[in-house]
Amino acid sequence: METKKKIKEVKIKKPTKKDTIEKKADAKKIPKIKIWLMEKGINQKDLAKKTELSTNTINRFVNKGKASKSVIKLLSYELGVSYEELNELLMDSNTLVK
Repeated sequence: METKKKIKEVKIKKPTKKDTIEKKADAKKIPKIKIWLMEKGINQKDLAKKTELSTNTINRFVNKGKASKSVIKLLSYELGVSYEELNELLMDSNTLVK
């Protein structure tokens, strides 16, 4: 007599865009502020145009987490987040994602 075992179906969850971005960040050690901008669909060139800041300033802000208070205030206004939230992301960016 054979017994039939019921095999439980497991649904495989498709990775979200956020999961994919975080996975790439882990592999490349991307600053958290850059991940946040990628999730929002914002690129550095557009952010520079929108804020009328130089692309070098935006690059330094995104990749190195360095910016003056006035730049952080301007960017927080343009990005629609509080100064404190953006500053916290920058502080986290100084410690790169592992």
